[in-house]
Amino acid sequence: MKLKVNVLTDPVKAANKINGEKTLQFFEESVISHITDVTSFYGNECLYFLAYKDNNLVGVAVVGKEHPDIKGPMSAPFIREFGTVNYTKTCKYAKKGIGEELLSYIIKRVGNRFTLSCLDSNSEQFWRYIGEKKGLKVEEIGRTVWGTPTLYFQDFKG
Repeated sequence: MKLKVNVLTDPVKAANKINGEKTLQFFEESVISHITDVTSFYGNECLYFLAYKDNNLVGVAVVGKEHPDIKGPMSAPFIREFGTVNYTKTCKYAKKGIGEELLSYIIKRVGNRFTLSCLDSNSEQFWRYIGEKKGLKVEEIGRTVWGTPTLYFQDFKG
């Protein structure tokens, strides 16, 4: 079964759909709190991707216009937050592939050129793997204040 993805521009509507006990049950707490912070800070400047399976929220992403520190030719839409339900036996919706499918919707909406900052080494491995799988060139263009890489994605043609 494919994901159903709603894309919202209103941060209040997005926050209302994200918050709730049923929603929070299978996400890591930090994912939801970061997304709630982003909705209140960036507001209408972002696109909010809410991914559902059987009317249950299984993935959330927030994409902004660009990262404020990245200028010039590598300035591109910036994935500010990205999270899917935890892969546990108790969550029947937690299947591998939700993140990749959610990214496909983001690419359809914003294009194959985007940037993001990795949370940790696992995040970096995931993004490099998915970028390669999608046929995208992945380049490290900087480091976060935490020492993790900021990655830039584009078509190999670009």
